[in-house]
Amino acid sequence: QMFNKHSVKSIFYIPSTNHERKFIGKNEINIINDLGMLIGGHTKTHRYLNTIPKDEVQEEVVSNKIYLENTIAKKIDSFCYPGGRTNSYIEKIVKKNFKKARTAKTLCFNEKNENFNINPTFHFYDRGKKSILKNVIQNNVEFLPLCLKYIEKDYFTFIKKIIMDLHERESVYNINIWGHGWEIQNENLWSELNDFMKFTTSNGLNYQKI
Repeated sequence: QMFNKHSVKSIFYIPSTNHERKFIGKNEINIINDLGMLIGGHTKTHRYLNTIPKDEVQEEVVSNKIYLENTIAKKIDSFCYPGGRTNSYIEKIVKKNFKKARTAKTLCFNEKNENFNINPTFHFYDRGKKSILKNVIQNNVEFLPLCLKYIEKDYFTFIKKIIMDLHERESVYNINIWGHGWEIQNENLWSELNDFMKFTTSNGLNYQKI
């Protein structure tokens, strides 16, 4: 309901089961779908695909897709690699079944989203300044000066400052925010999430379906 309040469309990547923690069932999945949110694949058991035998990867990917599509009675196009773990073999399987896949690389600022893999910009969770610097150097070093400009701000102010800086430039940048529901719940980040959505709509930032 918070997303609809601010007219924000989001993708919920949902595994069929999860060996790590509690997972949502068919009723909750249908509620999310009925609220107008998008549903994406996230494997059958949420195991990291690069740690299991190759002959089990397709079952993990396809079984979950079928489960979700049967649950909401519609096709799903997006996938998220558990833990962001992938390789060329895994991507080959995923490409056969989905149009887009999200990684877990962060601090990626994309002018275009034409590639199959979508690399997100921010994790909606404060992982610390060392993580910010490590990821921007590793994934998008040209944006290091921009990150350094605002890194002393608290994390959620840091996100907003960078987004507004990019918004004021001539180029159009695709900003992808990702997060785990359990992180938001455990850290009580609901207020920060609501404020962030309010920030985007009040500053005229545009959303695109990907």
